[in-house]
Amino acid sequence: MSIKKALESAAATSKQPVAGEFLNMSQEIESGIKEDEAAENFGRRLLVREGRVLGNVLARFIRLGGGTGALELLEEVQGMLRGRDIVRDAVRSGLADLLGDATIAMITTTGFFLLGFLLMPDIYKNVLSTSTGKMVIYGGMFQAVLVQVWVRWKCRKLEGELS
Repeated sequence: MSIKKALESAAATSKQPVAGEFLNMSQEIESGIKEDEAAENFGRRLLVREGRVLGNVLARFIRLGGGTGALELLEEVQGMLRGRDIVRDAVRSGLADLLGDATIAMITTTGFFLLGFLLMPDIYKNVLSTSTGKMVIYGGMFQAVLVQVWVRWKCRKLEGELS
């Protein structure tokens, strides 16, 4: 199947804005533009047109996936989209959501530790009487808080770059 037919097929099965861009790409290739250049133009136009959708998808990905992979992806996209206000606003709202999630996670982790200590002091005393138990409980708490602090720092850094 030729590139042109593949693009027309993709256009037929896509939603309206994307379908139009597939057809534009097909016409560009037909007029003699290299496939790589046409694909780059397609991506650029689609990002501008669908910027808010992309930003919202990224924000949802960050909320669902969490963790460092989502932040790295966000950094990459933010780098590609530098100067595009539509996407910048959507990504900024995604960062605000992620900051809220990080705060809630940190409070929850600390709260569960304290609640467990208050409700089951004997178990905690037995666990904390061994060096392995201390390492597991305090290490787990430290790691949970450290990861959340790192996520908050990374979000603040990205938010500063977006401004």
